Amino acid sequence: MVHCEAVRSAILATAWLLVMIDDVLDVMCSTEALAHRQFSEKSDVWSYGVTMWEIFSYGETPKLGDNIDQMFSLLHGGIRLPQPAACPRHIYNMFIFGCWEYQKEKRKSFVEIRDQLQAEINKLR
Repeated sequence: MVHCEAVRSAILATAWLLVMIDDVLDVMCSTEALAHRQFSEKSDVWSYGVTMWEIFSYGETPKLGDNIDQMFSLLHGGIRLPQPAACPRHIYNMFIFGCWEYQKEKRKSFVEIRDQLQAEINKLR
Protein backbone atom coordinates (compact mmCIF):
# COMPACT_ATOMS: atom_id res chain seq x y z
CA MET A 1 0.00 0.00 0.00
CA VAL A 2 1.67 3.19 -1.14
CA HIS A 3 -0.99 5.79 -0.41
CA CYS A 4 1.39 8.76 -0.58
CA GLU A 5 2.95 7.67 -3.87
CA ALA A 6 -0.42 7.14 -5.53
CA VAL A 7 -1.73 10.48 -4.34
CA ARG A 8 1.46 12.28 -5.28
CA SER A 9 1.50 10.74 -8.79
CA ALA A 10 -2.11 11.69 -9.44
CA ILE A 11 -1.48 15.27 -8.43
CA LEU A 12 1.73 15.66 -10.39
CA ALA A 13 -0.29 14.86 -13.51
CA THR A 14 -2.01 18.24 -13.15
CA ALA A 15 0.52 20.94 -12.27
CA TRP A 16 -1.95 23.67 -11.37
CA LEU A 17 -3.68 21.36 -8.91
CA LEU A 18 -0.36 20.64 -7.23
CA VAL A 19 -0.02 24.29 -6.26
CA MET A 20 -3.47 24.28 -4.68
CA ILE A 21 -3.24 21.14 -2.51
CA ASP A 22 0.42 20.16 -2.18
CA ASP A 23 0.68 21.42 1.42
CA VAL A 24 -2.12 19.11 2.52
CA LEU A 25 -0.41 16.11 0.95
CA ASP A 26 2.88 16.96 2.57
CA VAL A 27 1.31 16.50 6.00
CA MET A 28 -0.25 13.21 4.82
CA CYS A 29 3.14 11.75 3.93
CA SER A 30 5.80 10.71 6.40
CA THR A 31 9.05 12.60 6.67
CA GLU A 32 11.04 9.82 4.98
CA ALA A 33 8.51 9.62 2.13
CA LEU A 34 8.78 13.34 1.47
CA ALA A 35 12.53 13.70 1.95
CA HIS A 36 13.81 10.45 0.44
CA ARG A 37 10.84 8.88 -1.38
CA GLN A 38 11.03 5.91 1.01
CA PHE A 39 7.70 4.15 1.31
CA SER A 40 6.90 1.31 3.68
CA GLU A 41 4.29 0.09 6.14
CA LYS A 42 5.67 2.71 8.53
CA SER A 43 5.04 5.56 6.06
CA ASP A 44 1.50 4.22 5.61
CA VAL A 45 1.10 4.25 9.42
CA TRP A 46 1.94 7.98 9.32
CA SER A 47 -0.80 8.54 6.71
CA TYR A 48 -3.21 6.45 8.79
CA GLY A 49 -2.58 8.77 11.75
CA VAL A 50 -3.40 11.78 9.59
CA THR A 51 -6.56 10.08 8.33
CA MET A 52 -7.65 9.38 11.92
CA TRP A 53 -6.92 13.02 12.77
CA GLU A 54 -9.16 14.10 9.87
CA ILE A 55 -11.97 11.84 11.10
CA PHE A 56 -11.83 13.17 14.67
CA SER A 57 -11.57 16.77 13.44
CA TYR A 58 -14.67 16.28 11.25
CA GLY A 59 -12.80 16.76 8.00
CA GLU A 60 -10.56 19.71 8.85
CA THR A 61 -7.62 20.20 6.50
CA PRO A 62 -4.39 18.95 8.08
CA LYS A 63 -1.87 21.80 7.95
CA LEU A 64 1.39 22.28 9.79
CA GLY A 65 3.35 25.41 8.95
CA ASP A 66 3.13 27.74 5.97
CA ASN A 67 5.45 25.81 3.64
CA ILE A 68 7.30 22.51 3.42
CA ASP A 69 10.51 23.89 4.96
CA GLN A 70 8.63 25.18 8.00
CA MET A 71 6.70 21.92 8.23
CA PHE A 72 9.92 19.85 8.26
CA SER A 73 11.37 22.14 10.93
CA LEU A 74 8.26 21.77 13.10
CA LEU A 75 8.18 17.99 12.64
CA HIS A 76 11.88 17.71 13.47
CA GLY A 77 11.19 19.75 16.61
CA GLY A 78 8.46 17.34 17.72
CA ILE A 79 5.45 19.46 16.73
CA ARG A 80 2.50 17.53 15.29
CA LEU A 81 -1.10 18.24 14.35
CA PRO A 82 -3.01 19.20 17.52
CA GLN A 83 -5.46 16.94 19.30
CA PRO A 84 -8.92 17.43 17.76
CA ALA A 85 -11.58 18.60 20.23
CA ALA A 86 -13.72 15.50 19.58
CA CYS A 87 -10.86 13.08 20.24
CA PRO A 88 -10.24 11.77 23.77
CA ARG A 89 -6.64 12.29 24.94
CA HIS A 90 -5.81 8.59 25.28
CA ILE A 91 -7.14 7.88 21.77
CA TYR A 92 -5.10 10.76 20.34
CA ASN A 93 -1.96 9.56 22.10
CA MET A 94 -2.47 5.91 21.22
CA PHE A 95 -3.88 5.92 17.70
CA ILE A 96 -2.91 9.22 16.18
CA PHE A 97 0.14 10.82 17.79
CA GLY A 98 1.83 7.40 18.06
CA CYS A 99 1.74 7.12 14.27
CA TRP A 100 3.85 10.26 13.84
CA GLU A 101 7.18 9.29 15.35
CA TYR A 102 9.89 11.09 13.38
CA GLN A 103 12.01 7.92 13.21
CA LYS A 104 10.03 5.29 11.37
CA GLU A 105 11.52 2.49 13.48
CA LYS A 106 9.74 3.93 16.51
CA ARG A 107 6.31 4.06 14.83
CA LYS A 108 3.72 1.45 15.61
CA SER A 109 2.89 -1.29 13.17
CA PHE A 110 -0.63 -1.86 11.90
CA VAL A 111 -0.73 -5.06 13.96
CA GLU A 112 0.02 -3.07 17.11
CA ILE A 113 -2.60 -0.48 16.19
CA ARG A 114 -5.18 -3.20 15.53
CA ASP A 115 -4.45 -4.93 18.85
CA GLN A 116 -4.68 -1.69 20.81
CA LEU A 117 -7.87 -0.71 19.01
CA GLN A 118 -9.38 -4.13 19.78
CA ALA A 119 -8.48 -3.69 23.45
CA GLU A 120 -10.26 -0.31 23.47
CA ILE A 121 -13.34 -1.85 21.84
CA ASN A 122 -13.34 -4.67 24.39
CA LYS A 123 -13.41 -2.09 27.21
CA LEU A 124 -16.70 -0.78 25.82
CA ARG A 125 -18.41 -4.16 25.91
